[in-house]
Amino acid sequence: MDCRKRSAEESIDSNEHAKKSKAPRELKNILAAFGCRKGERADMQDTHILSPKFDLGEDKLFLSRSSFFAIFDGHAGPRASEHCQNQMGRTVKEKLVKFSDFASLTKSLKQTFTESYKAVDDGFLALAKQNKPQWKDGTTATTMIVLNNVIYVANIGDSKAVVARKKEDDSFSPVCLTADHNPMAHEERMRIQKAGATVKDGRINGVIEVSRSIGDLPFKSLGIINTPDLKKLTLTENDL
Repeated sequence: MDCRKRSAEESIDSNEHAKKSKAPRELKNILAAFGCRKGERADMQDTHILSPKFDLGEDKLFLSRSSFFAIFDGHAGPRASEHCQNQMGRTVKEKLVKFSDFASLTKSLKQTFTESYKAVDDGFLALAKQNKPQWKDGTTATTMIVLNNVIYVANIGDSKAVVARKKEDDSFSPVCLTADHNPMAHEERMRIQKAGATVKDGRINGVIEVSRSIGDLPFKSLGIINTPDLKKLTLTENDL
């Protein structure tokens, strides 16, 4: 009798464990907000992505938090930034869902963002060439993915991502997670001049002020590239 009772209880416990293991994984919620203001131009040329729960698949049990954010600062029109808003998140996700452990996923991020930026840029440039007159729109790109307690930021151009870190005196200091791609920087200027363009007063051929971007079809042969820099930061309780 006791054996039968014990077996029944063990069976119930086993069933409960199975139900829990099959329960959908719930990512931790992260508070996110945005603000925007149209400047003096007739149209709004900037876009963003706000995905506090960037789910990479139910099998990612090693992820308790996964978020994706991006800012695209457009110029010469809104189409490049709008293309990035529509394509960047899904392109990154398609590459990351295949990984089955945290180490291999995070190890792939430099390559993932490099390939994603190139794919999005190539896609937009193909559209730009199909139109008459050809589109001249371009945009910077700053993309951030939060995995558990680590932030990874990839960027091209001069849009910034900054963490506010609290100090012992309760004031805050900025921790910048982006690199400015300015034509006046030595390596950037050398690449641009080698391609046959000039850099003067911070502009390429007197027009564009960033040395890396998505879009900008007329300048792609003049040393403007789509390769992002990647920075990493482990969050602490003192970070905002």
